[in-house]
Amino acid sequence: MILNKRFLFAAVACGLCLMLIFRLTAPAGLTWSHGGSDGAELALMAFYGGIAHPPGYGLYLTGGWLITRLPFAPLAALLVWYSLITASVACLLTGLSTHLLLAKHSSQRDPVPILTTMLVLGLSFSFWSQAIIIEVYALMACLFSALLALSLAPNRPAWNFLLTAHLFGLALTHHLTALLWLPGLLLLIGHRLPTRLWLGMGLSFVLGLWPYAYLLVRAGQVPFANWGGIETGFQAFWDHLSSGIYRAYLEPISLQGLLGGISEWVVGLPQDLAVIGLLLALVGVLSLWQRRDPSGSLWNRRALAAMLIWCIAISAFTGIYDAKATEGPYRLPLTIILAILAGIGSARLARPLRPFVLLTTVALLLLTHYAKVDLSMDRAVADFIAETEALLPEKAVVIAGSDERTFALWYAHFVEGIGPDWILVDRNLAQFTWYQANMARVYPALPPPTLPLDAWLRDLPAAYVDYTVASDVMMLPPPGYRSQRAGSWMVLVPQS
Repeated sequence: MILNKRFLFAAVACGLCLMLIFRLTAPAGLTWSHGGSDGAELALMAFYGGIAHPPGYGLYLTGGWLITRLPFAPLAALLVWYSLITASVACLLTGLSTHLLLAKHSSQRDPVPILTTMLVLGLSFSFWSQAIIIEVYALMACLFSALLALSLAPNRPAWNFLLTAHLFGLALTHHLTALLWLPGLLLLIGHRLPTRLWLGMGLSFVLGLWPYAYLLVRAGQVPFANWGGIETGFQAFWDHLSSGIYRAYLEPISLQGLLGGISEWVVGLPQDLAVIGLLLALVGVLSLWQRRDPSGSLWNRRALAAMLIWCIAISAFTGIYDAKATEGPYRLPLTIILAILAGIGSARLARPLRPFVLLTTVALLLLTHYAKVDLSMDRAVADFIAETEALLPEKAVVIAGSDERTFALWYAHFVEGIGPDWILVDRNLAQFTWYQANMARVYPALPPPTLPLDAWLRDLPAAYVDYTVASDVMMLPPPGYRSQRAGSWMVLVPQS
């Protein structure tokens, strides 16, 4: 048995406590905080079985579609629970990794190191902030935690290797940064495996790519929930899987950029883990380096080397990928690693000190992060939707130019049925042919929007002459319209 009943009970109880903390600080539904602007789009795609922004997130949307069929709560609230649950499971699996690394040593006599790992991870700002919002990163952390626990298991049977390969395939379809996990995983797997097992792992990996089949099956089925137009051919499909639209964020590889990403991560560690959590992690590094198993081999130096590879590769990547809002989520595997090291470091303390250090660490993390993370009173998205509904007439062309507003309006319109006669246009997406094709199907009586939108508005059919135009930026009024400000919108009203 991997965990005895005492350890298992303590770990599950800790996971439930973390889930309660996550729930108390989670928003009621949609939020723009903590990088949650994609939440409304993900909710729309999950509900309708659509295609999300690159790389498509077929795994997340499959689970999201199943969860949104439940009748227990509003759709957005159900997807918040999706994050809460996957985040709590990630904490449990991370605690299991700590147990596996300590299992050969006499210090593993009580569950405090496991609890330390789970609580340091769950209450770190980078993890906690993603655990409570509708986003894909809690599931990403869960996949990494599962891969790590499988890779650290002793006396690994064949099914363990096959499951590891399958989960890595799933992780790769979920987020391309999983490629950065591969070198460390290969180091933990080792190379002395039978050829038959390597072939089985290759097949299991390919089977793990099944979320790509979801994208192919659902592409083009729901035009207002269909990103990328991958139904049009292989090139569009490949561009979506490889996140071609985001390649502009990748800067040329340079030593300065790579070192900048590493140094920025290191500098932010005390704020993310609190100083005591970081100190425990440093003790954990020394502990892994020094410990020997009964045979005298330094068995856990391989695990330490894998962790070092991940820390360098992932933090360096964030130095050349110029998207600040995603740096914290991309580094979640590093937070998992440091939480494991903190748990191992706590095992080096005298047993009477461990509970005291654990309680002190938890208290510091709560005092440092609770107020910053807490979104229980956040109503920014709901207020925006309510304001827009109150200010705009039933017949309106609504033009937005930010993910936050566009996705919130998509959700309000297509899921909640707000503004049934509105025509929603995204200013940034209007340049893409796939978006124009989707709009032609959603609004067949209209010419698809093209840039500049001022010219497109002037060419609207006569049937739409009485439509009000609302934009979140200043626009030149078409002939026959006058402009006025309504809340956060610039409204172009037809002149009588």
